[in-house]
Amino acid sequence: MMMESKLSENIKEGFKEIKAPESLYDFANQVPDLVESMNLESPSNVHSYSWVKKTIFTTLTALACSALFMFGVNQSTSFANYVGKIPVLSQLSEFLKVDMDNGVEKAIDNGFLQDVSKSAEDQGITFTIDHVIADSKRAYVFFHIKFDQSKATIDEVNLINFKITDGGSQTFFGMNDRKDVKLRQRQISLSSVDDNKLTGWLEIVGSDPATSIPSKINLSIHSLVVTKPDKIETILGEWDVSFQRDANNINSKPIEYKGDKFSVKAGSQSLDLKIDYTKVYPMMTEMSINLETKINEGIHYAYHLENENGKVYKQIGDGTLTDSGDVLPQFESSYFEQPQKLFLVIDKVVLLNGSLERTEETYEVNKKIELIKSK
Repeated sequence: MMMESKLSENIKEGFKEIKAPESLYDFANQVPDLVESMNLESPSNVHSYSWVKKTIFTTLTALACSALFMFGVNQSTSFANYVGKIPVLSQLSEFLKVDMDNGVEKAIDNGFLQDVSKSAEDQGITFTIDHVIADSKRAYVFFHIKFDQSKATIDEVNLINFKITDGGSQTFFGMNDRKDVKLRQRQISLSSVDDNKLTGWLEIVGSDPATSIPSKINLSIHSLVVTKPDKIETILGEWDVSFQRDANNINSKPIEYKGDKFSVKAGSQSLDLKIDYTKVYPMMTEMSINLETKINEGIHYAYHLENENGKVYKQIGDGTLTDSGDVLPQFESSYFEQPQKLFLVIDKVVLLNGSLERTEETYEVNKKIELIKSK
């Protein structure tokens, strides 16, 4: 499904009139069973920060779920009036205040928005996948949930027990089986379309360099946690929706850059690093960096990419802290801009002292490394 080239600008303009609703409740506190199911433990390794998640390298799974799905109930009249004036956007009200980066917007402008319109119904609740924006490493799935009249008192819904598969035997992500999956979780509050329809979105991000988002995606939901005026309850059911990704987008090959070695100074330490590869996909850039110097501290990098004119492509997601110093950073995509030159810029290096006090030292680096395209 093709979009007008000005779609991203139109979306931004429309959203200026919308006030972001406040979070209706603290998800972790309201759903203690979910927190318990995570089997989280206090880190015993002194290399761990309290404010940053530890990178989990996975060899079996490819997808990370970056969303959890809180819904509000106040209708946004300004948004409804706005989208009614634009034919394309009138079909996309579920976009509601999604903070897409520039790379994703460029992908939309270049035809990566795909209509799905597939539904599953159980327990008087219909779950529908409306649209998807996807390449081989990243996808946004836009959906809505509709209730029949017997469920009219539901104010909020949280998707708790679900999994993503290729429609066959291979599971890429499961809320109850996350041993080797990097999970980034956000809570999203969205306005309802009407009294019995709520909208949301799910971001899927590849966490294993060897595996891509499958050509067929199956989303299976096994329970919903719903908020009513007087209580919170779990509704068990089976909502199973599958769709095939657009063949043209599946075949989009990444732009690849060669590996390179470089060094940075962090206080008295000289750190030798190696870029194994850089792959620029339509919706994100994936890089692998190895630290070849043995250190006793945990290490955290602050970095970004930029082109020959200084345009910045920010890191996507959380910062990462690792014991080994090896990282798999992801950045906004420059795929459709085709810069003449692309640079990795390491702004800062943070080292965590191995003492019990866990002090950290931050070093300004400002190291720029030019990435060379593979032929």
